[in-house]
Amino acid sequence: MGGHNGFTLVEVMLAMVLFSILVIGGMMFVSRSGQIISEQRDKRATIAAANRRMELVRSVPYVTYVEEWGIGSDPVYLEYDRDTDSFFRSNSDPEEEIEINGRNHRIITLVRLVDTSSGNFTTAKCLEIEVRMAARIGGPENIVLKSYYSN
Repeated sequence: MGGHNGFTLVEVMLAMVLFSILVIGGMMFVSRSGQIISEQRDKRATIAAANRRMELVRSVPYVTYVEEWGIGSDPVYLEYDRDTDSFFRSNSDPEEEIEINGRNHRIITLVRLVDTSSGNFTTAKCLEIEVRMAARIGGPENIVLKSYYSN
């Protein structure tokens, strides 16, 4: 008997199984990478939107919050009216959503008066502004920005 030329059926099938495992693993890696990139893009856009909201809230004069709206130590919800480009006090948790990358994201804006005095310092009242957003649709408010300012 002479030497054999080529591969046996078992060798070919084993090579196909190993190749399939490598291809499937590579496809899963590429798919998950794309998913992570998409999630991070949405998260960056959501943080940018929360920052824009924070700047809009901070552009309202301190006097408006304290004297006109009577903001006290209890958190108050604010809603943004796009038509008038202004905020108004809401009596309940508003179901406010903004569109980011073609998807709606819930946004919550809270304002309250806090006492920042400590030790020997005089009493200082300032506004605590909190903006909460969900980076994923239907997800928890996992992005929270807080800012403090006074007159």
